Amino acid sequence: MKNGPYERLRDLPGVGASLEGDLRLLGYHRPSDLVGADSERDYDRWRKLTGVNERCMLYVLRCVVYAVETPRAKRKPELLNWWAWKDSELEASKRQAGFPQLTIHGTPKRSTTMPNRCAQKVS
Repeated sequence: MKNGPYERLRDLPGVGASLEGDLRLLGYHRPSDLVGADSERDYDRWRKLTGVNERCMLYVLRCVVYAVETPRAKRKPELLNWWAWKDSELEASKRQAGFPQLTIHGTPKRSTTMPNRCAQKVS
């Protein structure tokens, strides 16, 4: 049920039992609760609550917020995959749209290696 409608958290793209538990830990119990959510803030909260530093959680948060906030008819199927929300993918999209490259202390940001758990594409 990747393209909705989203009635349960597990209906959201990329969300299984484990991620459903993580979303509940953050206070989200229904997909509609995620409308207006701040993915970066929620990722920081999740890291503090769990003690885990796994960047793919941020990518999933970005993906599910996109899914619930974008009308079904306007959703792009390729953006309903968490890996489309990796930092490197977002930067590439911004460059194609004419935005400047993200830099840190004057040096272009380098992409990082994904943890093993995140390296696999999930359906």
